[in-house]
Amino acid sequence: MDTTLHHFSLFVDETGTERMLALGSSGDSSQQTVYTAPLTRSPLINSASTLCLSTYLDTKPTESTAPPAELAALCERQRTTVSSGISFYQFHPSSSTLLYSDSTSLFLLQALFLFFNSYFTTSNSCYRKGEKTQEVGSSVNGCPLHAQLCPVDSSMVAFVANSNVHIDWRGELIFSTVSEDNITNGCCSFVVQEELDRFVGMWWSPGPRKMLLYERVDETQVTSLQLTIPGCAPTPPMKYPIAGTANAISTLRLIHIDENTVTDTGLLTELKSVYP
Repeated sequence: MDTTLHHFSLFVDETGTERMLALGSSGDSSQQTVYTAPLTRSPLINSASTLCLSTYLDTKPTESTAPPAELAALCERQRTTVSSGISFYQFHPSSSTLLYSDSTSLFLLQALFLFFNSYFTTSNSCYRKGEKTQEVGSSVNGCPLHAQLCPVDSSMVAFVANSNVHIDWRGELIFSTVSEDNITNGCCSFVVQEELDRFVGMWWSPGPRKMLLYERVDETQVTSLQLTIPGCAPTPPMKYPIAGTANAISTLRLIHIDENTVTDTGLLTELKSVYP
């Protein structure tokens, strides 16, 4: 199969087999999906093994439509192209949970396995008997970006939409930040994305508590620019700190998630006092 792969992930599955996941599309289709293959080790040093690819995610072809403006702008700043089909995935090996996006919606897929004792070997065996899929953040309008699985609980997902951080747990939205004009949550400022190549503005704690650190950016004092090209409609105004003018102000906030409560607090020490 003529397939171009990218965005690889390596893991050990339920049977102890080393496997890989990757995004890609077959030669006869422009639709991307998630592929998987077992990794075999050849005893010969200079020999190459052949990957036996199969689709980890069965997706139906979708109609070609214009991508959301937020996704198109992000891809432009990342110097990448907007793909059709699956545009992003993240895998949680210990729970066999796959988080993926089709550019307009987020989904969680959990593989279901049946374990049994083998009469022919001393080890246990298992096979994949099905899967369970659930949409994430269905109550939030807008294009979901920067989605991340919680390392402590794979049924919890944080993502950014409409300049705010949203947290979904088992299909229910349990928290959303509130932004005002010129303020974004969970995103970096335009100049940081454009000049420093940083595009993510939130980070899960590795554990053991469920905590999410996110960046709040206030661009109220930043200069607004509007680019014009003769013969074309003016572009929407954008915030860009011209040399000698005010920069965006970034602060960090921490979301704590307990059993029945979610709290959003500022840090005790502001970044500006540490890095004036």
